[in-house]
Amino acid sequence: MSSNTIIRIKVTPNAQKTECVGYTNDELTIKLNAQPEEGKANKELIAFLSKELKIAKNQIVITHGARSRHKTIALGECDQTKLSSWKSKQ
Repeated sequence: MSSNTIIRIKVTPNAQKTECVGYTNDELTIKLNAQPEEGKANKELIAFLSKELKIAKNQIVITHGARSRHKTIALGECDQTKLSSWKSKQ
């Protein structure tokens, strides 16, 4: 990935549905309808971000926190305007 956009995310696994619930303390908070085992929650997070931001799954990389609720995500080929617009709706 050439120019990455970095975002911080706090995830809550085992939710009834996958959704973004807000933006606090410089982190997006996302509830995931997946268990935090065998990478299921991480796969659900990547699928959710891909759908919401309309970018390919292979452009989303968990750079820190793969086994934590607090994650740092690198987004490749993501339009900064689109990301800002999506964040403001949360």
